[in-house]
Amino acid sequence: RMSTVCANAKRKGVEIYTILFKVSDQTTRNLVKACATSDKHAFLSADSSGLTAAFKDAATQIAGGSTGVRIVK
Repeated sequence: RMSTVCANAKRKGVEIYTILFKVSDQTTRNLVKACATSDKHAFLSADSSGLTAAFKDAATQIAGGSTGVRIVK
């Protein structure tokens, strides 16, 4: 089902970023990576510093290299 949702969203032009945190299951990793728009849109973090870096990298990509994007909870 997730693959279908991702494919439909991408077909409509939605840019998808994925961030996994402490996930070791390869099937899950592959599924979530495939959902991302490209390999550059998929992040895997093993610890909190990696998670922070993943969100920062995604925000920088979204902003086109600018640091003007802010991600809030």
